[in-house]
Amino acid sequence: LQSQLEKHIELSDKCISAEGEARKMVNQLEEEKQQIEIKKNELLATLEEKQKEIQQLADQKSGLARQLEDEKVELLSQLEEQTMKSKQLSVENLCEVLEATAEVQRQW
Repeated sequence: LQSQLEKHIELSDKCISAEGEARKMVNQLEEEKQQIEIKKNELLATLEEKQKEIQQLADQKSGLARQLEDEKVELLSQLEEQTMKSKQLSVENLCEVLEATAEVQRQW
């Protein structure tokens, strides 16, 4: 009976020791879980911030593309206007040359 009691006490001590170790492990896992949750929240916040930055850059790109297209249209319009003026001057110069040539021919 004494030896059974001693074995029972020994098993009881081992159970108590194992329970203490199990609690330590559970506490450690809970702490790790909290750290993971904190890191996850930090990463989600960073992701959200980066998504906002990407959206701002996309908006800027879109605005710059519109501005570039407007400038292109304006420059093409100016080029067309200058081309027309140049053609008009060329025609006027040609007319003057022809008139001068006709005048010279008449004088001969």
